[in-house]
Amino acid sequence: MKSFDLVVIGGGPGGCVAAIRAAQLGMSVACVEGRGALGGTCLNVGCIPSKALLTSSAKYAELSHLAAHGIGVIDKTLDLGTMMGRKDKIVGDLTKGIAFLFKKKRPYLSVCSRQGFMVPNCTRFQ
Repeated sequence: MKSFDLVVIGGGPGGCVAAIRAAQLGMSVACVEGRGALGGTCLNVGCIPSKALLTSSAKYAELSHLAAHGIGVIDKTLDLGTMMGRKDKIVGDLTKGIAFLFKKKRPYLSVCSRQGFMVPNCTRFQ
């Protein structure tokens, strides 16, 4: 069983910063994240996805105001699948960026799942 100098519970904004900083200082760190992706609620299911969808919705809403500028739109459609794909790409890119920062700090920094799944170089957490 691997031992750690520090176990950080949660891979959200505070947990990620704490884990990376501790690894920079030479500590052996385990970051326990239950979501499967680093970044916390805001990045994965809260603020960031909501703002991505709101931006797309605002663009659609602007179409009805273009006539005042002399711009006519004949067939305005909303493709929810494309909107969701854009949102997923934004979230994916940001979570991959955080995972990259963690990967750069190996072997000092390990990410573990709180559901008890083994992750390379990590112990089992229940």
